[in-house]
Amino acid sequence: MGMAASQVRFLQLTGRKHDISRELQHLSMEKMSLTRDMQAVTKEYQTALCSKSMKWSNNSGVSYTDISYSTLMKPNAYNMKSPVLITDSSGRVVLNKQYQKYAEMLDAAGGKWEGSIRNQILAQLTGIPQETIENIDLTSSAVADATNAYNDSLESFDSWKAKETRKAGTEYLTIDNLAKKLGSVNGIDLSALYIKGENDGYPISSVNDLKVLAEGIKNNMSKYFFDDDKYLNIKDKTAFEAGCQAFVDYYTALINDTNETADSLRDSDGLKGDFGDWRLDISKAFAVIMKAYLEKYGSANDSDVLGEKTYPVRYMDTQAWNNWYDELKSRSTQIDDSKNEYNVSVDTANQVMTADKEALIKYYDLLFQAIADNGWTTDAQIEDSEYLNQVFQNNKYYVTTITENQCFNKDLPEGSNNTKFFYDTSVASNFDNIFMVNDSDVRNEALVKYEYDKSVINAKESRIDTRMKNLETEQSAITKMLESIDQVKNDNIERTFGIWG
Repeated sequence: MGMAASQVRFLQLTGRKHDISRELQHLSMEKMSLTRDMQAVTKEYQTALCSKSMKWSNNSGVSYTDISYSTLMKPNAYNMKSPVLITDSSGRVVLNKQYQKYAEMLDAAGGKWEGSIRNQILAQLTGIPQETIENIDLTSSAVADATNAYNDSLESFDSWKAKETRKAGTEYLTIDNLAKKLGSVNGIDLSALYIKGENDGYPISSVNDLKVLAEGIKNNMSKYFFDDDKYLNIKDKTAFEAGCQAFVDYYTALINDTNETADSLRDSDGLKGDFGDWRLDISKAFAVIMKAYLEKYGSANDSDVLGEKTYPVRYMDTQAWNNWYDELKSRSTQIDDSKNEYNVSVDTANQVMTADKEALIKYYDLLFQAIADNGWTTDAQIEDSEYLNQVFQNNKYYVTTITENQCFNKDLPEGSNNTKFFYDTSVASNFDNIFMVNDSDVRNEALVKYEYDKSVINAKESRIDTRMKNLETEQSAITKMLESIDQVKNDNIERTFGIWG
C-alpha cells in the first residue's frame, strides 16, 4: 500500500514539474518579447531625439517662433508687412477658408485686383470703411503725381545746370591758372611773381605790408567768387576773404616768431630775408590763402586737372552769367513750388491714412495681387502647424516672395511706368527666415512616453521575474521531493528483496 501511495505521489510531482518547465519556458519567451518591445521603444525615442522641425526667426536663428499659416500669410511683426506666400508646385497660392471666400469674390468679379471689388474686400479684411479706402487711393495717387512732378523738376534742373553752367561764364581753374588773375598790388605784378616763385618775392618790411598785400589780393580776386545761400548753397566769396585774413594772421605770426626754429619755418613757407627786409614767395602765399579758403567751406570741383583741384570762378560782370543766374533762380522757384505741392499732398494723405492703415492695405494688395496673377487652391489642413511643417519638409508646398518693380510699359503714354510683380519660389528650407531645428516639444513628449513605456515593460518584466523565481523555487523543491521518494522506493525494494533473499 505504501509503495502504491509513493508511486502516485511520484507521478503527481513529476507532472507538476513538467508543468513548471512548460510555464518557465513560456515566461522566458514573454521576457524575450519584452526585450524586443523595449528595443522598439528605445528606437522610437532615439528617432524623436533626432526629430527636426521648421521654425521662423527674424534674427538669424538667435530665437525662434513656430511656423504657422498666420506667421506667413497674415500681417504681423514676423513677416515684416509683406506676405510670404504658401504655394503649390504650380505656383498657385494655398488659401485657408477665410481667404478662399474673398478669392471666390475676386474670381466672380473678373479676377483682377482693382476697382470696387478690391476696396470691398479690403474693407472687410482691415475693418477700414470702404469710403476711407477710396479716399486713401485718391490721396495716394495725388502723392504719386506730386512725387513724379517734383522728381521731374529736379532732374530737369540738374540737367540744365550741368549743361549751361560753363556756358554762362563759370569755369573751374587750377590754382596755377587762378593765380593768373591775381593782378597787381602797389604796382607789383603778383601773377608774374607767382610764376617766378622763390626766385623773386614781394617786398615786406612790416606786418602792415602783409595787410596791404592781402587787401589787394582780396580786391582783385573776390569779384570772381560768389555767395549764394538760397539757390546754390555756397559761400565762396566769404571763404576767400576769410582765406586772405588767415594769410595775414599766419605770416604775422611767422614774422614775430623769435624761436630758434623760426628761420627754418619762415624759409619753408617762402618768407626769406631778415626783420624789416623780407621777400615773400607769392606762390607759397597764395597756396596758404587757398588752403584756408577750402577750410572755410569754399568749394572745389569734383573733377581734377592732372590730379589738381579746380576752383570755381564766376564772371559776374558778363550778361551771360547774369542771364544764367536769373534762370537758375526761376527754375529753383519752380522746384520749390513742386516741393510745396508734394508736401501738401503728403499732409493731406497723412490726414486720411495712418502708417498702420497704409501698411495693412499694402499687405493685402500684395497678397491678392499674387492670387490674381497666379491663381489659388485650398487645403483644409493648412492652418494645422504640424501639417504645414510636414508638407514644407516633403516639398509638397513652397514659399514664394514678392518683389514689386516699376517697369516701362510701351502701351502707356511716353515716359509712363507701371508696376510689375515678380515671384521668387524656393523650397521652405532654403528661405532665409526658416530654420531646421531640433523640436524640443517632440523631444519632451517622446521622453515622457519613453519613460512611461519603459515603466510598463519593467513592471511586466518584474512580475515575470517574480513568477519565474517562485516556479524555480517550487521546481527545486519538487526535485528534492522526487529524490526523497525515489530513495524511499529504493530502500523498500532493498528491504523486500532482503526478506525473500
